[in-house]
Amino acid sequence: MKIKEALLRLGNLIKQVMLVNLNANTSGTGALGNSIKYEVEEPGKGVYNLTRRMNKYGNYVDAGVKGWDNKNGIPNPKSLYNIGQFRHKTIAQESGLPYPVRYVIARDGLEAKPFIVPSINAVVQNQGKELLMKASIDEITILVNTDSEKIIKIRA
Repeated sequence: MKIKEALLRLGNLIKQVMLVNLNANTSGTGALGNSIKYEVEEPGKGVYNLTRRMNKYGNYVDAGVKGWDNKNGIPNPKSLYNIGQFRHKTIAQESGLPYPVRYVIARDGLEAKPFIVPSINAVVQNQGKELLMKASIDEITILVNTDSEKIIKIRA
């Protein structure tokens, strides 16, 4: 297995755990969960980045948002992002929610429901390290077998 394949598997595992955490802590349409995608980018030879993409709304679900009447929101240390801040008296009409609900949400804010960091930690602690280690060993073996006279560089 190559490192790129291992990173894609790792991204899929993280997404699965994120979906479980989202479903356990939130109720909604599933649009946020469906928007989560992981891609492997190779900015340089032998350097890989695992990149997550999702609706921007997910950042606020993860970190929470302070309401305009509640400026002292409590940041959650498990959140990846800083807590947000509502600036208007109501949230956007495009949300489809009735006016009283939009007003109360903007006034009181949204509680943080961290799902990004706990999901990444759970996967890395359980399967991620082993998956990446196996892929690294496989690639090093290929390098040694094919280019035994070149210097082997390992980046962590």
